[in-house]
Amino acid sequence: MGMIKKSVLSTVLLFVILSILPMGCGLFCSDSCGCGPNFPPQTFRINSFEIFTAAFDGQQIFPSTFLPYDKVFKAIRVKNFDLLGELKSPKFQGLNMAFACSPPSPTSSKKLVDIQILNLNEVTFGDGTVLEPGQNISELFAIGYFYSNSLKSIPEFIEDGYTLYLEDLLKLGIRKNPGKEISLEVSISIVLQDGSAFTFQNEIWSLQPNS
Repeated sequence: MGMIKKSVLSTVLLFVILSILPMGCGLFCSDSCGCGPNFPPQTFRINSFEIFTAAFDGQQIFPSTFLPYDKVFKAIRVKNFDLLGELKSPKFQGLNMAFACSPPSPTSSKKLVDIQILNLNEVTFGDGTVLEPGQNISELFAIGYFYSNSLKSIPEFIEDGYTLYLEDLLKLGIRKNPGKEISLEVSISIVLQDGSAFTFQNEIWSLQPNS
């Protein structure tokens, strides 16, 4: 009988503990991991970007490869950076610690505030539109996340400043059908909140009409 009483008592205690734990998490934990590690936010300073030509599926291609205008993009991502501040150990809250949770991705200390695209050589579209050397043609382009089908105008995407994440891969594409096979040569300037600009000269877009 003593063994049975001990077994029953152990079972009751187990249920009591299990019923208390969720309540404890609700009272003391507010992060997305539940009762888990509370990782402090981390920021980084951007030292450089990289730009490469990519097809619609994300595969890097030669800039001289002609593709339909809505199937070829310039991919933009952070290349070199410095983490700011000391990376502190996470604080654990509550009793039930969720070790599987990952720390949030670091974010840029300065927001992206503009992308400017200047035409470098005279080009004539199939409808007679002429792009002059030195002309700002940013309005012809749209930007978005690489593995998303939707693109927005540059001002709409950036709005009051876009906070970059380390894993961001952005795509820049032209919205105007060239009407014929053309080769655009442009400079692309990526401007940050503090006024610093990262400029890429002689970027080539080899475009075909979308038949």
